[in-house]
Parts: sequence; structure tokens; C-alpha cells
Amino acid sequence: MGFLFIGIFKYIYKNIYITLFEDKRADNTTIPFNLLQIAATATKMKGNTALSDIPYAFSDHTLVSRLGYNIVDTECKLKDMFTTESSIRAIIDKYAAEDFFDAYRNFVQKHVYPKIDIRPNIHIVDGTEISVNLSNENYENSEVVTRGKKGTATRGYKLSALVGITPSGVGIIEDFCFGGIRTHDVNISNEMLRTTPVIKPRDILIFDQGFLDRDLLNFIKFERKADVYVPLKRHMIAFKKAVKVAKDNNEWENHPNSRYSGQVITGMPISKSLWVSEKASERTYDASLNVVVVWDKEATNEEYEYRVFATTDTTATAQQILNVYVLRAKIEEDYRQLKAEWKLEDFKSTKYNRIAFHIVSTLYGYLFWNFYKMMDAEGKRYTNTSLPSVIKNYPVKALPFVVIYAGDEFAILSINALYTKIYPKCSKIAQKRIEKFFSEERLL
Repeated sequence: MGFLFIGIFKYIYKNIYITLFEDKRADNTTIPFNLLQIAATATKMKGNTALSDIPYAFSDHTLVSRLGYNIVDTECKLKDMFTTESSIRAIIDKYAAEDFFDAYRNFVQKHVYPKIDIRPNIHIVDGTEISVNLSNENYENSEVVTRGKKGTATRGYKLSALVGITPSGVGIIEDFCFGGIRTHDVNISNEMLRTTPVIKPRDILIFDQGFLDRDLLNFIKFERKADVYVPLKRHMIAFKKAVKVAKDNNEWENHPNSRYSGQVITGMPISKSLWVSEKASERTYDASLNVVVVWDKEATNEEYEYRVFATTDTTATAQQILNVYVLRAKIEEDYRQLKAEWKLEDFKSTKYNRIAFHIVSTLYGYLFWNFYKMMDAEGKRYTNTSLPSVIKNYPVKALPFVVIYAGDEFAILSINALYTKIYPKCSKIAQKRIEKFFSEERLL
């Protein structure tokens, strides 16, 4: 396991690592603050979620050395770990939840993107529920929502993420909002979509049906100069009109994705009057729309026989609209991995700032893993693999290093360097000591 994490964290430090938070500690500055930060991320990457796991994040001396640190405990206070759980809790409680959220946004937008010269021009936004124990009312700022005919209740929060699609196809969570589970997707994300600096002119934004807001689409088109792709709902006048026109024209072509061989499509512009903004009386315009109607000839449920996708890009063809919208599956996979494999919902505290710390530390781990796969030659071996899957199947190897110390001085050496460079220069007495240490009996 050590070799894999050495590779990942060396990449992080070499390419995109900076101090994420202001160090608010008073006198306890023995452990470098940035080492504590990276330890929290390492803990999430190893599949551990408790704060008590953070002191044990680095389990071998080689990894710490490769990160550029040598920890010497002259007073025997560190024992088996480099800090304590209580000190970690004390540090976290010096920060508010928004401190952690803002630090992540600033890290990606102001440091990572400029450092590695990545500017995604396709962005996907979607919300997901973060569930907690329904019967535990102590989760700070949590809400309960009830849905369905049976009145199923869920307690928790809502995370709305903006994912940028890099040229290599990797999705990067570049901005996000976090709030109560009752908040509608478009409401929790509205301010982010209107102000986030990652959206640039001529960019593409992919929405799901939770973001069907005409005023927001108009703002993004006319104020932010970007285009939106979004599916329409069956009850909308624009949906019904588009399907009727498609049936009347009867000019279909095959679906561009061979996986959907039983489906045909047709595209058309639609009148702006079929979907007007709530503030239409205050405006002289609504963004023009192109739509594509998808007819599933093999559908057994009438509800899924026709689907309509719209875009504010009036130059897009029917095939182009579908080829763009299919990318939305990436954010669904991100959420699946974060919940099922990265344990995003596994909170060990009900305090809001500690929940925020867990969320952000997990997002950092996910971010670093994706960048490692995308940017590092070794990481590209894992392009289509999740980190938890790699860890589960990673062969355990003994690290070929040894620590040699005398008093308060020590060195971390590879066994190869020890025998090829150090051993020949040692005195006969020293050579015998080295031989004795590495004898078969000693190793057993």
C-alpha cells in the first residue's frame, strides 16, 4: 500500500499542494500544519472516516520522508502516532463550516486550475441528498423531508456540485453548495451558478430537470454568455408541442449512440412563447431554444416513449445535443462513488463544522485521486478504476527501506543504497553489525 500512496502524495506535493487553511493554533506548532491537512485527506483516501483515524494516516516512515518531513520525538510524546485525536478536534473546532467550503473552492479555482493550466468548458450541475440517521435530531442544521405515497421520511442535507469535464474526460468537482435537504436543487445552486468564476463565455452547462428555471437559463445565456442543455418535463407546453411537431413531420434519424438502437431522434427550434420566464413582463426577451425529440419505439411505458432535450445553443444539431447531454452521467457516477466507496455519508459527529470537515476532506481525496490518474504517468494505469477498488486489490509489498539512527541523528536509506554505497565504505566492525542485523535469523 505504501508505494501507491507515496506516488499519489508525491504528485500532490510536487504539483498542486499549498496550505489550505490559516493555522489558528496558538502554541502547539510542533507538527507542521500542512502535514495535518494532508493527513486528513490521506485518511479519507484510505477509507477511514473517524477523526481518531487521522493521527494514524501515515503508517510508514518512507511516506513521511518522501513528503519532505523527518519527525523526531525527543520527549516520547508521539508514541505510535504523530498527533492526538483531541488535538485534531481542537483544531477543527477553531473553524466554521464555511471556512472549509471556501478553502476547497479557492484551492481548485485559484490554485489548481492555474497551476496545471486546465480550464474546463463543459460543466455539469446536479444535486444529491446526504442522508443521516433519521431518529437522531442532534445533526446540526439537518432537515427532514417526507416523500411518496407511503410518506417515507429522510433526514439529512443536500449537496449540489458543479463538475468540470477536463479534456481527458475526467470530472473535477470545481464548486459546490451544501445546505438543508428540503432545499430545491435550483434554489440551493442559484447563487453559485450566477457568480462562480469557473463559468466562462461560450461554456456549456448541463442540467437535469431539477434546474428547469427559465430566468436562470436566460441569465446564463445573456449575462454569462454560456449555453445550457436540459431535459424538459412532460407537463410542459414546450414538451407537448415538440412531440406533436415531431410526430407530424415524421422525419426521424437513428440515435447517435449505438446502445440505443431502438430509438430515433429529430431536432427543431421551438417558439420562445412555449416556455416563458416568470418575469417575462419585465423583459423584452427569453432565450431561443433548440430541442431534440427522442422516440423510444421499444418503450413499454408511455411515460418513457418520448423525451425532449432543449438547449439555448441555437446552432446545435439533434445529434450534438444528445452527445453533450450524455455527459451528465459523469456526475451521477461521481456521487455513486463518493457515497458507496468513499463513505461520504459516514459521519462520526453531529456537529456541523465537523460534518463540513469530513465532506471537504473527502472531496480533496477524490480530487487528488482524479488528478493523479489524469496527470501522472503511473496514475494513468488506473484511469477507469476507483481508489477503493485499487486499495482492495493492491498487492502488499515490504518497503525496501531502513532507518539507521544514533542518538538524535538518523537517516532513512533504501536497502540498495545501504549495500552499494554505505556498506563498502564502512569499517569491518560496522560491516559485521550490518550483516548481523540483516541476517536470516534476525529477520525472522
